[in-house]
Amino acid sequence: MFMASRTVLPPALQEQEVVTARFPLSPGTWRIDALAIDDDGKTCHANWRAEVRDAAPVSANAQQKLRRIAFFVDSGPIYWAFGQFSPLNVETLTGSLSALLRSLPAESARVVVFNLDREKESFRSERFQPAELDQAARAIKGAEGGTVDYANLRRPQSASEFLAGLINRELRETDPSDVLVFMGAAGQRFRVPRQTIAADGSRPLFFYIQYAAPRYAGGSVPAAPTGQICNDGDTGRSCVVAPRHAFNPRLRLAPAAVRDTISDVVAMLGGQTIAVSTPIEFAKALARIADGATRHAKVSKP
Repeated sequence: MFMASRTVLPPALQEQEVVTARFPLSPGTWRIDALAIDDDGKTCHANWRAEVRDAAPVSANAQQKLRRIAFFVDSGPIYWAFGQFSPLNVETLTGSLSALLRSLPAESARVVVFNLDREKESFRSERFQPAELDQAARAIKGAEGGTVDYANLRRPQSASEFLAGLINRELRETDPSDVLVFMGAAGQRFRVPRQTIAADGSRPLFFYIQYAAPRYAGGSVPAAPTGQICNDGDTGRSCVVAPRHAFNPRLRLAPAAVRDTISDVVAMLGGQTIAVSTPIEFAKALARIADGATRHAKVSKP
């Protein structure tokens, strides 16, 4: 199978750019090759193997017990590319949301996209459908190039008040969720007083999927690049310099959650923060949430 697309680089980024793609694969072992060719005929090539498996079946009991689930997506940047908001942010968050919706089936799902730094909610769907994923993606992308209200900078605790307001609205919904999952990158840490969270209302099970920076033996920032991926094109040999961890995955360490405003609130409400930085870690997080959701549903709805 061959697929191709053309990308026009911004004038200011003629040398480097991040390009993302998404394509479905059926179960099996695949070899994936990526080949980039510029207008001068220079090329760059890399390949890797991918093992695709069928999604783990969800028991009928779990499907019956999980009535409603909520996903709160913080659209703050996970990745920066050359000082700019990376398109990987949208790909990561929408891909994660899609995987969560598939792996945690419920009668209905509430999806909220917000930005904690700007204290702004940009998307809300009470009964989210797959066709609305593009709308959610546009809301996430809308965080690019935005501004922060000066009044909010003068009141740092306003971010915790905004977050408490989001949670309180969920707890007091007439149709509350059984499970609430936050998603986003680690941010600033402001204290949210316990008394600002509604004492009445529902008590869903809370999770926070925190997208963490990769960690490596010897420090979180990789050492200077020491390797190259090269390809002999028609116009000569072209190479891309890669950091040493690209050639030695054993240097990679397990991600560590960072305490921030969301993680503190989730812990205060008896929930869990799960740090992820790779697809495998995200899959493990899905399994933990699915298991916890099933147990919680059994206890709360006998």
